[in-house]
Amino acid sequence: MSPRAVFLGLAGATLLAAAEPPMHNVEVTLERFEANTWRAIDPRMVLKPKEEVRFQFRSTFDGYLYVLNRTPAGDYMWIYPSADAGTDNRVRPGQTYTIPATAGAFTIPDKPGFDVVYWVLSPTVLRDLTIPPAPGTKSTLIPRCNDSELRARGACGDRSAGARAAGPALPKPLAGLESRELKVDRKSEASHIRFTGASDRALIYEFWIAHR
Repeated sequence: MSPRAVFLGLAGATLLAAAEPPMHNVEVTLERFEANTWRAIDPRMVLKPKEEVRFQFRSTFDGYLYVLNRTPAGDYMWIYPSADAGTDNRVRPGQTYTIPATAGAFTIPDKPGFDVVYWVLSPTVLRDLTIPPAPGTKSTLIPRCNDSELRARGACGDRSAGARAAGPALPKPLAGLESRELKVDRKSEASHIRFTGASDRALIYEFWIAHR
């Protein structure tokens, strides 16, 4: 084999390696206001009525962030962007964003159940996501203290809470978005949502907040 052939072979291998799809990561942290400060908490923790929470969000790719909340009663409300939570929903790679972006917070409701928070990170502006979907079916799920790790630490935890891939039955207008194969790590305070591929289409996932 001539030196020229070896050189071309190495160059070809380099090009193949560069063509591999990138790994992207989204990090979301749930924080609770306690002792006059914000503290990151385990996403599996079952929260109490009137407690105040917020999110920290970070991504490896840019886009426009949309956050939709579904209550246990089946009601939907866009919580970001909004007049109360901030209207500039542009996300830059590597920067950390607080949701809500204002000085406010989200208050845990009195009735027990799961609030399902849908997160959408789109490479383009989605103007159809301005109208809340019609109310859905009321959820009868009640959080239980079924997480042995959190119980050992003296806290109530439900394994259903935290980040997860979006389910097949998405509310309108999210139903038109395609789901991705996601790898979700919910074992730490900062939940990581990872996927391999291009960032030229929307990413959607759910974050379940347990309260009773």
